[in-house]
Amino acid sequence: MRNSSLIAFAAFLIAGCGAIQPEPIIYAERVSVHSVLPVHVRMHEAYELTAAGTGGFEFDTDYQYHFVESLKSELVNHGVFGSISDTGGDDIFEVDVNFARVSSFPEANHYKLTVALVTAYRGERDFNQYHVLFIEEEERVDDAPIDTGTHHRTAATELMSLIMGDIQQAIADRKVSLKAHVKEDRVEIPRMLVKW
Repeated sequence: MRNSSLIAFAAFLIAGCGAIQPEPIIYAERVSVHSVLPVHVRMHEAYELTAAGTGGFEFDTDYQYHFVESLKSELVNHGVFGSISDTGGDDIFEVDVNFARVSSFPEANHYKLTVALVTAYRGERDFNQYHVLFIEEEERVDDAPIDTGTHHRTAATELMSLIMGDIQQAIADRKVSLKAHVKEDRVEIPRMLVKW
């Protein structure tokens, strides 16, 4: 009985300490549009994943999902959308993030992503494609540890900036159809302070 309890406890410790969660990807720029629309975000994982050499955390399928979850959080946290929807629909803004190709060559300090973005609302669609390239300028000493996590965060932050900008542009381009959903900050002026 005691042995089975120890085994269960050891399994619990291993499960809890197994995977290190990456840091959230943050959008640090100012947003230009706000809406209360719900958004449905879908992800399509890369069909081509190339990794060479040894290194740390790769921009694999798990990290691609992590990126999309960070994107959802930033869209709502910055007020670009009011909420996340589990499904699409007529009054739901739809975003598809398609990771086409991911290549990582940490030994050569080289890293690139090819990603397509499709946004849609009430039958209107926009398509954008991104090529994010990271090349470390300083040469790495042969014995120095490879920090691919920094490369991934750098590429992910750049990709976040590009996608957030284009989503905001897509909303702005549909200002007429989104008019009822756009939040407006109005200052209430007390009647007694208004001069006639």
